[in-house]
Amino acid sequence: MKLFLSYRYPSKFALCLLLGVLCFCLSRAQDSWHRPGLPFLWHYKYEKSMRPLAMVQDARGLLYLANERGISVFDGVSWETVPLPNGITATAMGIDQHGIPWVGGDGELGYLAPDTRGTLQYHSLKDSLPKDSMPRGRIREVFPIAGGALFVGGRLLYRWENDAFRIVECPGRTTGAARVGNRIFLSLKDGLGKAQLMEYASEGFSTLTEGPAPLVLETALPHKEGILLGLRDQGLFLYSNSSLSKMESTVDGRLTESAPYRGIPLSDETYALGMQRGGILIMDNEGSRLGALTQKDGLPSDTVLGMVMTPTGNLWLAHPTGLTKVGRELPFTLFDKTTGLGGKVQQLLRHQGILYVATTHGLFVLEEDTGDVSAHFRPVGTMDNLCHSLLSLSDRLLVGSSAGVF
Repeated sequence: MKLFLSYRYPSKFALCLLLGVLCFCLSRAQDSWHRPGLPFLWHYKYEKSMRPLAMVQDARGLLYLANERGISVFDGVSWETVPLPNGITATAMGIDQHGIPWVGGDGELGYLAPDTRGTLQYHSLKDSLPKDSMPRGRIREVFPIAGGALFVGGRLLYRWENDAFRIVECPGRTTGAARVGNRIFLSLKDGLGKAQLMEYASEGFSTLTEGPAPLVLETALPHKEGILLGLRDQGLFLYSNSSLSKMESTVDGRLTESAPYRGIPLSDETYALGMQRGGILIMDNEGSRLGALTQKDGLPSDTVLGMVMTPTGNLWLAHPTGLTKVGRELPFTLFDKTTGLGGKVQQLLRHQGILYVATTHGLFVLEEDTGDVSAHFRPVGTMDNLCHSLLSLSDRLLVGSSAGVF
């Protein structure tokens, strides 16, 4: 197996700044997304070209990616691919509490299990289905349930429990599905142009709302007042006390422009939203922006096709060309040229509570996160020559440069 790894390794000047900011960050009781600077990023290219359609992680830390080659498994060092029958594309995955990876594909459904030599193999469950209920299209999602898994097809739900299938007919064709705890939500449309947002339970379906298509469910997230539902091109809605209402937030414009594809709750009552066109967005449960990561910040792509959080709180992101590990729980962050800092660092100094940095390209000052713009450095005035020393004197800051003292 070959590993293709790239790491955004900080230069010497960035390391110097990192050490200074480390002391600053450790002195502030804030969660990692409030800290100024960028998290460390590790990039891993896929061994072979593929486009992930789903990504999950098991308790051992193994990543499973559903794609056109089958299931690709990554252990942090090497890749292993488990093909589906006849080269079928794997489209959905879920892992249950026993560590069983359940798999959905184009007209296929089953699970992974090791053989006697410990090699993962795919086991199809199609032979357990009645011939008139065979899946004819894509399995959209797989949700582990007690005793098995629920496979979400186009017009049918395939409920595998206690070694047998129960087939559930949907009141329309599914266009989206998401889960929070034991609650499963679906978006559907009929042949007359009407769309519905519904909740499914073992006893049947209940309607949340309905209206003209499109009404496509992309993600569902737990909220202190109920369930947050992300709808394509419409933003976030709060479902609480059997009522669905639009959640007004400061990130609405970003959500409708960038199209959220996946969302996960983080460990600190915040959410990470993976975008089709805008990297990832971090927000709190009031809908306020806490941070963001885009291609400009070091991601290999602004398209996020899958996202999982590790037990230690770091994030794995799946892109069209590879994986990114976001070192979110490290106790320090990084400033480099992507955050506006130019040249090699000569000295850094905090003057009247503001951080200044002298570099070979001039003097820079740290601008705090405003909620719309992340923390970044901007040059001070027109000073673009070598600045080598700083001195704080009461209300004045003296700057030693190649052009003299200012």
